[in-house]
Amino acid sequence: MMLLPWLVGCVHPTDIDPEPSDRALVFTGERPRNVLMISIDTLRRDHVDRYATDGVTRMPFLSSLLQTGVALDDHQQCGDWTFHSMTCTLLGRQTEEIGWVARPTGADPTPLPDQPMLAFRLDQAGYQSLLASTTGWLQDSWNNTRGYQPDLAHGVVQATEVMDVALEGLSAALDTAPTKPWFLHAHLVEPHAAYDPPETYREELHALPPIPWDLDDHVEQYAAADSWPDLTPEMQDLLDRHLQARYDGECRWLDDQLAVIWQRLESGGLLDDTLVVLYTDHGEAFWEHGVQSHAHFLQAEENDAILWFWSRTMEARAWSGPTTAIDLVPTVLDALGLPVPDDGTLPGSVVGLAAPDRARFSSTACREGGLAAVTVEGDKLQFRFDGTLQLYDRDLDRQELVDRYDPEDPRVSELWELLRPRVELLSAAAPDLPVTWPAGN
Repeated sequence: MMLLPWLVGCVHPTDIDPEPSDRALVFTGERPRNVLMISIDTLRRDHVDRYATDGVTRMPFLSSLLQTGVALDDHQQCGDWTFHSMTCTLLGRQTEEIGWVARPTGADPTPLPDQPMLAFRLDQAGYQSLLASTTGWLQDSWNNTRGYQPDLAHGVVQATEVMDVALEGLSAALDTAPTKPWFLHAHLVEPHAAYDPPETYREELHALPPIPWDLDDHVEQYAAADSWPDLTPEMQDLLDRHLQARYDGECRWLDDQLAVIWQRLESGGLLDDTLVVLYTDHGEAFWEHGVQSHAHFLQAEENDAILWFWSRTMEARAWSGPTTAIDLVPTVLDALGLPVPDDGTLPGSVVGLAAPDRARFSSTACREGGLAAVTVEGDKLQFRFDGTLQLYDRDLDRQELVDRYDPEDPRVSELWELLRPRVELLSAAAPDLPVTWPAGN
């Protein structure tokens, strides 16, 4: 893999302690005119070298990118699975606020009501917006792609091929309307299950003893994970090692593809007047809380995320202030010099303008029923509809492995006062999910 010398060697980010009046995105020249958005499915934050705690090198190219532009180092998603998180990210608000929540196939999901998604807002501002999506959860049928032209990438999976299709679509659009600004969004599905990287990324896997499942098949992977409680400790460990090796291989493969993609964009001149936005839609669990995959809970392995902005005229900095996925839309609009509506439809903040003690919310209504969480500074409270409350101190325990819940802890009552109205909204949006309210709350 070749790293572009200008990319890794000429820009040095500056750590900034954010002030409420200080925009994180600062331009030294003209603001970019176009937008390239890359969303990545199922990528754990701590598997990107910049955030890794285990010292393992998996994604050096992506980490080199994060040294340029503006990387948000304390970022959370608004959900824990693609339908939910991509919808609330591109909408710019928690969907329970509009009386709707993403549901899995078995719960008879309904399309999103007409809403001003980012592509719709940019369309109204004169942009041509194109989407290359590799997931069935970001499609016209769910109405969360409002404003995009028809999807370009049906049936395409490999990241470089998705970008090829996306760039072909952009070229055709520019042939038709060469003077219009453009918004191109590519959603990459790696490293989603099944974890099946090419053979050259399986060295670690081949060193392991065999197991009785074909993990190249996502159905068998999910079946293997479901059998976890009934396995011997030795087989649990071996299954985990197989899945981790496969997932790591997917991450390394994706990283190499991102390097190829970036070089193509650079050589094609597509970065010259462009705001690049790269983010993850959710993470992936490996039994930190008893489950594997995602769409289960809102702890760090599923809910912590990446968001990064870049343009040639943007000052590089590492942003340590608290951010959430619903900040993406107002920040993009602001970066383009477009007005950010103050009508309540975008309750997030332009990155840098939020108070450091802001409350950040996330929610889900999927495999484990309903859940909602709130984070204020280092404290995070998660509520499960079965009545369980869990408290985490992210300053001491960033991976949220130690539940510090104590009903007498004043932090619990303070956070619950913020979270309960959100639970009520989520419950109203998913009335089939019963709520057991905590005793005394």
